[in-house]
Amino acid sequence: AESLSAAMSVGALIEEVDIEDLLSSIDETTAPDVALVWERLLSGSQNHLRAFTSQLSSLNVEYEPTVLDAATYDEMLASSTQQRGHGRRGR
Repeated sequence: AESLSAAMSVGALIEEVDIEDLLSSIDETTAPDVALVWERLLSGSQNHLRAFTSQLSSLNVEYEPTVLDAATYDEMLASSTQQRGHGRRGR
């Protein structure tokens, strides 16, 4: 179970990095079609982060974010499964 929790933690970390990169990309683009693609990818990464942390929780492991700030992380975990670009944080 230790290697499984380690793998899940790495997966969550990768999603955190992806989310941070996508949030920056969304902020920097002026092309609506590109922003839409980034937002859809962001929704997928948020879903994956929730899945990894849920699996860790089932293993009695609490994941602590290392890339995202606590407020953003908590907001993403509290939101329901996101689809099609809905769920960008208040931007």
